[in-house]
Amino acid sequence: MRLSREEWLIVREQWELSPKTGYQWLSEALSVSRPAVAKQATLGKWTKRARLPVKIGRPTKYHSGMVSAINDYFREIDAYIVLIDPDNPYKKRIFPCRPKTLAGFAASIKVDRSTLHKWANNRNDDGELLHPEFHYAYKNALNAQECMLIEGGLAGVYHAGITTLMLKNHHGFKSVVNPEEDFYLSKNTEADLNRLYESCILKMEELQATLEGRFERITGKKVAVQVTS
Repeated sequence: MRLSREEWLIVREQWELSPKTGYQWLSEALSVSRPAVAKQATLGKWTKRARLPVKIGRPTKYHSGMVSAINDYFREIDAYIVLIDPDNPYKKRIFPCRPKTLAGFAASIKVDRSTLHKWANNRNDDGELLHPEFHYAYKNALNAQECMLIEGGLAGVYHAGITTLMLKNHHGFKSVVNPEEDFYLSKNTEADLNRLYESCILKMEELQATLEGRFERITGKKVAVQVTS
């Protein structure tokens, strides 16, 4: 199928504006051979155009003031405070501070936490950050949150399970097995542990029967002796 000069101009515009690369998709859509499309592209020096982002739905709430807002929110971030007894300077009590998190900051400005991530990491078609200043402020906030969680966890003022979960989900922490330890949990290991547990239970039941029999011989009374691990 032969296309007119005007039709090739339309095809060129569609290719230059499309995010798709290559010419196969055009060849299939136009029922024109791929070499013919490639020839026209070479002769016409087709070049992809930079596309402006299309705004859909509600406009973004982002503005330049968000940088100072997130910096101010995380400026003073302490995991806990230490109070000293005025009558006894050696007596101290530790109280947790209200945690400052990215989720808390997002709630304070009435957006979702994922929105902060988008503001910090969205890029234009050239790969450049749309909001570089907020990107680095967001990174600093992540570091501050990580330090707070570690300090609070080590001091025992935060729930260990929640602290571990947040460090794993938001800060890349992983459970690491010491490579020097010749131990790993597998299906075989789990079966061995189950057998060991059942063996311990059996020994406890035998011990319980022995103690009950000994008590009956000594006192002439029957009694149920509870053996606990």
